[in-house]
Amino acid sequence: MNHRMNSSATAWPSSTLPPQSSQSTSSLNPTDADKFLQSLNLPDPETALRQLDQSRSRLEHNKSILQLLQQSLDATEKVIPANGNNEQREALLKELKRNIERHTLMVQRESLRFAVKESYVKDHLAINNNPVQSTSNRHPSGSQTL
Repeated sequence: MNHRMNSSATAWPSSTLPPQSSQSTSSLNPTDADKFLQSLNLPDPETALRQLDQSRSRLEHNKSILQLLQQSLDATEKVIPANGNNEQREALLKELKRNIERHTLMVQRESLRFAVKESYVKDHLAINNNPVQSTSNRHPSGSQTL
């Protein structure tokens, strides 16, 4: 099959295009970058470390709950015989498995949050402790001076 595209169908009307800036991003001076970073409302290092500790605590808490749920599932499968009241046994096992799945997702989500916060804190502390990265060592064009 030979499909032919109409060139006018792929063209964007000029009114929907974003306005072109006369200043490229490479020519931003450090004060513009500083203003942008300040507008992000990022936490200071002390707050970030406190949040990191809280995230670590939540992660460990969720891991402990997940471990207890897994142990409960294993014990339930061993203690309640399969030839007994299967309806109650299956309902209990199903509920334990659902809780395990839910807590597994919680651990994954909390692990990701922790990793992001940990990375931020490491990067933030590295930038603040590395004088080469400070804006005072930058050339007005935006490049670093050695």
